[in-house]
Amino acid sequence: MTIYSDIDFGLTKTEYGDIDIVTELNAVKQSLKNIILSKKGSRTRYQNPEFGSNVHQMLFEKINNITSLQIKNEITTAIENFEPRVKIIKVGTILDADNNSYKVNIEYELINLAIADTLNLNLGIITWV
Repeated sequence: MTIYSDIDFGLTKTEYGDIDIVTELNAVKQSLKNIILSKKGSRTRYQNPEFGSNVHQMLFEKINNITSLQIKNEITTAIENFEPRVKIIKVGTILDADNNSYKVNIEYELINLAIADTLNLNLGIITWV
């Protein structure tokens, strides 16, 4: 029995030409990426204008430990606000000054499935260009 499912944002198609779906862990992982990478306020007035995060703005700030902590806090808050299917275990950020980016590791657990997983993202200005 599938508990979580969503359309595949990669728009892969089934053998019948329909857009495929992602389920369980993959559906939640896709949702986490969507939350973090969606600019707050980018949704239309018919959707939730508060959806998303302000991480993209922080990437234009000086690369240092303070910005790294702000990114960590923004990601934590966004996930807590918009993804009720997960319990955050830990969010870690490592600054990569050579590449003007941050490595983000989000450890979480799917609440109804008791599955733990980690989402790894490289966030830099190029992510939003």
